[in-house]
Amino acid sequence: MKKLLFSGVLLSTLLACQKETIIVQPVARETKSVVLNLQQGQDYSGPAYDGVEAEVKLAISRINKQTGARSLEWDSTIQFKSLRSFPQAQNPRQIVKLVSNVDDNTETVSASYSIRYRDAQSRIQQVGRNEFVPAGATSLQLNVRL
Repeated sequence: MKKLLFSGVLLSTLLACQKETIIVQPVARETKSVVLNLQQGQDYSGPAYDGVEAEVKLAISRINKQTGARSLEWDSTIQFKSLRSFPQAQNPRQIVKLVSNVDDNTETVSASYSIRYRDAQSRIQQVGRNEFVPAGATSLQLNVRL
């Protein structure tokens, strides 16, 4: 009986001392796509828009969710030109950019634009927007309407 009791205690002790196996899942990295649709937001054919120009700055960034650190992945600037020369709404210029190797747990991707308008008297107005690829999504479509 003592041997049986001793064997049970020994077995319990050995089982309790076993190391627990921890399985680490590899981080799933994805490619995110950003589609920017550049287009006029209205009809600029009237005389009120004579001499009005716009400059467009586009950017796509990778952002660390913990620190907020931003890493520029791509950017482009369309220098001041007539509003009328931008693509019309029914035929937008589509710009597609891919950001690869994104860890959804620690990173996000954002797309932004800023538009500066300059009228015939050189007065300037500016508008802009920034959007993020939603968590769990693989793409973002951002309409850049002038």
